[in-house]
Amino acid sequence: MSKRIGLGRKFVDVLILVAGGVGAPLDVSRRLKVSVPVAREMLEELRRLGLVYVDETGAYRMQELISSALIRLAAKYPLRDILSGSTPVILEAMINPASATEIIERTGFAKETVYRVLRRLPQIIRRTGRGYQLIDDPILKYIVIQFAKIARKSGIEFEEILRLDGYSLVRVDKPLSEREGEPTAFTAFGKYGVELVGGKEYYYVVPPRRVSPEEVLLHALKVSRSPDDRTKTALLYAKLQLEKKIDEGRLSVLASRLDPSGELRRTLYDLDRYVQGLSPDRPELFLPRRELLEYAEAYGVDVKALEPAPISEEMFRGLGQRLDRRVEVYLFGGAAMMMKGYKAATKDVDLVVKAVEDADALDKALRSMGYSLEEGIDVNSLRRGVPRVYVAEGKPKIEIFLGRIFDKAVVTGSMLNDAETREYGNLTVRVASDEDIVFLKLLTERLRDLTDVELIIRGRKKPLDWGKIYERVIEQEKITGRHIALTVFDGVRDLVEVKGLIISSSIMRKLRTLAEKQLIKYAVEKLGTLDPRKISEMTGIPENRVRKIVHN
Repeated sequence: MSKRIGLGRKFVDVLILVAGGVGAPLDVSRRLKVSVPVAREMLEELRRLGLVYVDETGAYRMQELISSALIRLAAKYPLRDILSGSTPVILEAMINPASATEIIERTGFAKETVYRVLRRLPQIIRRTGRGYQLIDDPILKYIVIQFAKIARKSGIEFEEILRLDGYSLVRVDKPLSEREGEPTAFTAFGKYGVELVGGKEYYYVVPPRRVSPEEVLLHALKVSRSPDDRTKTALLYAKLQLEKKIDEGRLSVLASRLDPSGELRRTLYDLDRYVQGLSPDRPELFLPRRELLEYAEAYGVDVKALEPAPISEEMFRGLGQRLDRRVEVYLFGGAAMMMKGYKAATKDVDLVVKAVEDADALDKALRSMGYSLEEGIDVNSLRRGVPRVYVAEGKPKIEIFLGRIFDKAVVTGSMLNDAETREYGNLTVRVASDEDIVFLKLLTERLRDLTDVELIIRGRKKPLDWGKIYERVIEQEKITGRHIALTVFDGVRDLVEVKGLIISSSIMRKLRTLAEKQLIKYAVEKLGTLDPRKISEMTGIPENRVRKIVHN
């Protein structure tokens, strides 16, 4: 186990407020946007450490010597960085010149921890012939020494699993308070209705901050040690899916950030297939599916509702027979894949019509087949850009779009020309080409859609025309005004890195360049500068590539 010592950044914020005369819990809570009980608990912890006291009015105060010193230093230096965590202890080791190795030996901290402080605080650390030294500021030195003592008094024992953006995912053997850490992974499952019983380990994000459902899920996968752990994580994933409380696009992006190796994304794809009732690439990661269903029954989660259902051409024939006039639809997504023989089942049937009148004719026919509009959807939804969604017991869900698919893409003449035409009485079905199915699925950022893309690529006798998909990206960006190249590039990169598919390097380069141009344009607008170094820091694009793109 490791030890995190020192004050959290929020505690330093509280100290600066108290030094400036803000000592009532209510005022502190308003300034820091925390609850009054949390503000009071933080003030009490600072009192226990001897940093503040309570005056006769009940307000928290600070000794004049310390408060005046903090106010002066806050005006000159980044005090939050200087006084939080283990930083005061590391700075104390530099009151006299010391090499990095000497600082590591004196403090006992990891090399990366020491170098992080050296990089972060160049304004108060200077290089000398004998190593690193704190600048000659008597007040700063005094405060550093005092807070180094405080840092050694406070802390928690933990095992750090990963660190990102200044926050750590940690495992501890006893619960932490609200001010010490925010529950995540299995410790946070109860917040979403999956209350786990037993367990002697607890998981938190420290310092505490809000943790999203996507993070809770990914942290659980990251710390999982057994098929049972991953199966419980799959249960939470299913529940969040059913309750529409998870953003799959954000989930995939976060997985890449938490584990650049791609292993976490690969596990995520396996989990998605497992929940759908499909065979994951690595079934050994999970318990047999019947055990997931037993868990689901115990927690009241209808996992089977996420399983795809088979459809056949008979459904389209029945629909065509019930139409009282001719209607043409564009079929894409999983149902189009079924029509082409790439998959045996799908969760929904996605149709695009050209006019509201076509949708109204379909409405009448679908109702005669036992369908009704999903709760919360009405016949006027199409005019608001929301698809009509029809459901029926034991039948696939049907979604009808008007001209465009949400705000992601418009069905163009070239897409219709590339489609395969099938006739079913009064119903004309234009089945999207393989390239357009792939293109539209790459736009969704959903895990199961990337798996569908893999099925198409592996199921074809001839390679996909990736040049046509690239042309679709250009075409749709011009029509919609949306930048979609990055989304498409991320999906294609996952196909290569996670799914192990081979895709034309020239297409990868074209998509990457287009995506990078969009990222750089966004960064320039946000930063208000063409400085390659700053743009590189914001976007993660290597500085030499930024220079090349900016100057071209």
